[in-house]
Amino acid sequence: MAAAMLFIGIANILWAERLMIDGGLGWDSVFYGTWAQHFYRAIFVERVAEYYVGRILPSAVVHYGMRLLGVALEPNRNVIIAFDIYNVLLLTLSAYVWGLIADRLQISTAGKWFGFCSLFLSYAILKANFYNPVLTDTTAFALGLLMFYFFVADRPGGLIAVMILGGFTWPTLPPMAALLYVFPRRKKEHLPFDRKNPGWMSKLNVIFAALTAASTAACIVLLTVPLRLKTVDAFGRVLRIDWALLYLSIAATTVYLYFAMKAAADNKRLFDIKATLSRLTWKRVGLAVAILGVLKITTHVLASGQPSWGSFPLFVAYTFASSVTEPLIFFVAHAVFYGPAIILLAIFWRPFCESLDDFGFGMRIFVILNMGLSINPQSRYQMNAVPAFLILLVRLLDRYSLRARDVALWSVLCLVYSKVWYVMNTAPQIDDNTMAVLLRFPLQHYFMNSGPWMSHQMYLVQASAVLVTAVLLYLLIQRRVRAPLGFGDSRWQTSDQEAARLQR
Repeated sequence: MAAAMLFIGIANILWAERLMIDGGLGWDSVFYGTWAQHFYRAIFVERVAEYYVGRILPSAVVHYGMRLLGVALEPNRNVIIAFDIYNVLLLTLSAYVWGLIADRLQISTAGKWFGFCSLFLSYAILKANFYNPVLTDTTAFALGLLMFYFFVADRPGGLIAVMILGGFTWPTLPPMAALLYVFPRRKKEHLPFDRKNPGWMSKLNVIFAALTAASTAACIVLLTVPLRLKTVDAFGRVLRIDWALLYLSIAATTVYLYFAMKAAADNKRLFDIKATLSRLTWKRVGLAVAILGVLKITTHVLASGQPSWGSFPLFVAYTFASSVTEPLIFFVAHAVFYGPAIILLAIFWRPFCESLDDFGFGMRIFVILNMGLSINPQSRYQMNAVPAFLILLVRLLDRYSLRARDVALWSVLCLVYSKVWYVMNTAPQIDDNTMAVLLRFPLQHYFMNSGPWMSHQMYLVQASAVLVTAVLLYLLIQRRVRAPLGFGDSRWQTSDQEAARLQR
């Protein structure tokens, strides 16, 4: 798998399409490319906003790597190729790490290749990664895979390293790695709600889901009804809302969160404060808090002091407002960006959540937090978390004894969704700094793959494709598992071979 990823990466470096805006650096990439050319001056002399201090690691690696090898830091083309090589090395390492994780989880050979297709044959990796390589996304993806490996392998030192490196790569990496560090993997923490004795204590997951969905809906309504003009002015070009479908979008987001959280929180121990505290190793808590504190102080000291886009309150408000761009825009965007595995995740959501008991309290909280973040349609924001979701899904599906035929069909579907075959540079790319130009072709070729900038027409086209795929997968699954399987239904069966193995 590592060799396959290396071959794919080299082929993409040689022949893949490239972004044409600003000499190939594009939008945010201008910052990362400039830092890679003049790292010390940009970061320590001129300085950058605090949010961007948390993204400087890839530029530092590329800058000092080029200097070490004697490669000229200009023109831009050199930096782009350097990022290409850096990203390919990370993806090759990531494929190898996926193999290590699969061995740890006793996943079959067919399951390993099914997981390889799910993780690496996506738009995020095969297309976007090489079309616009000067970003921090690939580093976040690799660190996310390493984070999950260190978690399942019980390597606390590795999780600490991910926390530190993540502090200068991706905003959500340090807290997520800290969560898994303070709540190490513990098997079989299953304590479902008592269905025979109804009462408010047995409905805590329902109450939690309802409160989460209702409070989210209230925040969205506040931002898009009385504060509509202020919200539009505050976010400008990074926010688009289909106002004619606003209330349908709010309802869809509310229902999505309710059912997602209801299944994810279906465990009594989640609400048992005493049991939660008993799981903690206080030395780990103290060390994690200290590391997060030092990272925060360091980024603040290095920062220029200028206000930046990435402040926490602004990010939360943007997540709420952008979730109603179109009805369920975030789900469509995630399926487009990460591939059809997202659709499978929805179909198998109930058994997926039940399988979390094999990984302990920390992984369940990890899933709940990231499901809350998943209503943000900028799919790349979850680049560090999606690998864990996909790996847990593959582990679950492997119980059905995946076959070579399954992997072959799945690889074709993943390649179709990856758009590696799709031509984006159909005309000169000109950006006039308006939202309208992003919603029109040729730039829409690129931006239709990112929720907030997906035009209404391309939303309808891609949502239809996702819906058709979901129906076909559901029908195939019904035949494959030989048991009724409804959306959110936990009545699923293992294969005869898997049942025998479990009995042994």
